[in-house]
Amino acid sequence: MINTATLFGNIIVADPPVGAARKGLGWHKAIHDFSAQVKPALLPRLHSNVISLANRANTTFGGAMTASSTFGKATASKARRKLLTRFPVPAEIKWHESLRMQAMIIQSNLEELEYRIGATSAMEVQQSSMYLTGKRWVRQQTSQLHNGGAGIDTMAELLTVGFKSLDISSRVEVMDEGISVTNTACPLLDYARKHRFDGAKICKIFCGEEQSFFKGVSYSYPLVTNYRSSQMMGKGDLRCKKTFNVKERQLSLGI
Repeated sequence: MINTATLFGNIIVADPPVGAARKGLGWHKAIHDFSAQVKPALLPRLHSNVISLANRANTTFGGAMTASSTFGKATASKARRKLLTRFPVPAEIKWHESLRMQAMIIQSNLEELEYRIGATSAMEVQQSSMYLTGKRWVRQQTSQLHNGGAGIDTMAELLTVGFKSLDISSRVEVMDEGISVTNTACPLLDYARKHRFDGAKICKIFCGEEQSFFKGVSYSYPLVTNYRSSQMMGKGDLRCKKTFNVKERQLSLGI
């Protein structure tokens, strides 16, 4: 019987009865109970632990058959897939994997474009793409707002949600002249450090003052703003600093 309490640390999840486990019964409830009790501190370990749990399920699900028969091995394999399908993945892990995939796409695109058209042109294409993405994203977010509702406080809330969705630690503050954003941790830069990807390029693509995701956000929000990115962790600064200085109100959302 798999000892889930040991496998997942100090989380208590009751193992189903032996007979039920061998028939593949009782696990759905146990998995649901585990999902409800999982502690945030254990989330980074969850993915590898689920795989470990599935591998060790050979004995639990396949019984004595797994040791000697092809049929038993196939049964155990099917049980592992069933377990992984049923296992609920917390949102934090989904975010992490989605962001890691996005970083891979950016890195792969740059490498392919550099090979085809050269490094300078490759960066220009990638920056332009992220700039358009930022414009499209903020337009979708503000499509239901009337002019009176698209104020500076709404923009600050939108930026807070945006950084939260990207899992970027941030402090968003509203000032008389606009909005100030301070970022202290970025998973995209963490990926860059681990995979020999230039962190400065990541910052330029997402946060640069010329063509970047947040430049696009600034441009398409229904307030005329002067976007500045004075500090970037990818360039060696201790934190990232961005400002959205409001110049004047635009008359229409249709940009």
